[in-house]
Amino acid sequence: APYGYDKVLKTLVVSEDESPDVVRRIFNLYQKGIGMQTIANILTDGKVRTPAQRQNRKNASSDWHQTTVKLILQNPVYVGDLMAQRTTVAALGSNKRKRQSKEDWVFSKDSHPALISREQYQLVNNLLSGRAFGKTKGKFNLFTNFLYCAHCGTGMYYTHRTYGNHHYVCGRYQKRGKHQCCRNPIREDQLK
Repeated sequence: APYGYDKVLKTLVVSEDESPDVVRRIFNLYQKGIGMQTIANILTDGKVRTPAQRQNRKNASSDWHQTTVKLILQNPVYVGDLMAQRTTVAALGSNKRKRQSKEDWVFSKDSHPALISREQYQLVNNLLSGRAFGKTKGKFNLFTNFLYCAHCGTGMYYTHRTYGNHHYVCGRYQKRGKHQCCRNPIREDQLK
């Protein structure tokens, strides 16, 4: 079942835990202009259970991620609609999935209780499409995918400063801030 819902007799019902309130909070924060990574940081700092933790997965992380927030914001299940058969098995016996064309999707309107209004969902998705998510600012360089932070093991981010120094900083620090890790800058010219 999607985050915020439970499946009872093949029907989605609103969960009795905190997850429906978390979904509403995510939509409200994004509508106020707060970005997806900042929302993920707020939820992580507040020790809110992630969808994987709620499902009791063995490899569940306690950190919320930007992509998880984005998937919640884009999912029409939260207005009471159900879209099925968006993906299919890539090949017989394979675990891989391939995306179906929109004509093949099965759509069911008002199939279960909504957590948010259609107006808020539309407003948030209009904001999403207007923002430049997915357009990376990073540049490929000599040490991409080779450097990792000595403290936390996260990949290093390449940064270019206008004053000429090119260096790498901890990716966790870059995304989550100084309470997660330290900057650990490494200059590119020293690496070379």
